[in-house]
Amino acid sequence: MQSPVPVALRVAVVGGGCSGFPIPHGVLKNQTSDADQVFEFDGLKVAVDQMSSMYLDGIEIDYIEDD
Repeated sequence: MQSPVPVALRVAVVGGGCSGFPIPHGVLKNQTSDADQVFEFDGLKVAVDQMSSMYLDGIEIDYIEDD
């Protein structure tokens, strides 16, 4: 387990390079910013920065849980 325990999954858009379109990217974070939009899904907090939110509106994120 990480120490300190992460408080949120940060989902942000990173540049797509030569493909030109941004790619969603998620990272566990120990803190959120006042500028973040924070959503909660079944107890999981998801933080999205303002710039990324316009690209992420309406998307669905799937994941695989791994030990």
